[in-house]
Amino acid sequence: FCIPLFQELIQAEIFPILVTPHVHFLFGILSALKKWTSKVQLGLIDDRIPFTSALKPEEQLLSSLFRRSHNDNTPIHFLGIQKHLCQAEDLQNLEERDTDILRLGEIKGSLQEAEPTLRSLDLASIHLRAAKGSEIPHTQEPSPAGLTHEELCQLGRYLGITESLKALIIQGMLPTLSPNALTPMAIAQLLWYTIEGFFDRKGDYPLSTNRMTEYVLEQKIHRQNLRFWKSEKSGRWWVQVPVESEDVDHPQSHLIPCSFEDYDQCAQGNLSDRVLKAFNKHFGKRS
Repeated sequence: FCIPLFQELIQAEIFPILVTPHVHFLFGILSALKKWTSKVQLGLIDDRIPFTSALKPEEQLLSSLFRRSHNDNTPIHFLGIQKHLCQAEDLQNLEERDTDILRLGEIKGSLQEAEPTLRSLDLASIHLRAAKGSEIPHTQEPSPAGLTHEELCQLGRYLGITESLKALIIQGMLPTLSPNALTPMAIAQLLWYTIEGFFDRKGDYPLSTNRMTEYVLEQKIHRQNLRFWKSEKSGRWWVQVPVESEDVDHPQSHLIPCSFEDYDQCAQGNLSDRVLKAFNKHFGKRS
């Protein structure tokens, strides 16, 4: 029943936020989005990569989604994972595919660097076990390590300002009532910052180079000068990635979200990991 419901909400440009203890609603929203657009960018904020042979029965469908995602035009971005909670084989397979993975330590080292990863998402899911169990205790599989509540709220705000985002799922709370008010208060604050971000959207998506400043570097990759674009509306950055095309007279390109730090690192002659991965994905792994 949820697929027609979410499809109707999305078509009406209503931004649904679903708070649920269950994972299966993710499939309903994803299926609704796929009837709306051919390519869906999915972001998961979680402390682990939820496809492994050790999954609980209710997460087996999620496992099949991830295994199909490499073939059905559903790029998945992972944020907040902790290496000791992941299968080494899973991490290796994802890294070989240049999948976007931001580990917990990377987010804590520079929280604002998570924003470009979230910027192009169509659907996002926040599993509350990504946060420290001491801060959001009434959740499934709480952990002593994880994001602070403040960090989770900032990620929620980044999701709110993501203009391509069509829906958000917050999952992982226990289905029973919390014995204290801490967990519901934490979820309520997360919702507040997400909604605040929604009303602070800058209107620089869908992408256009209008009202954007171009920066061309002498640094080359795949025989192309690096080109960066900065939005005059939001101050956010994108890197231009050429796309191979048979039409040599009308070359095509993508604008991939990045940060000022990516631009600054490339301007100093060192390709950032994000820029290199973007070219590997969209232009092929040739020198």
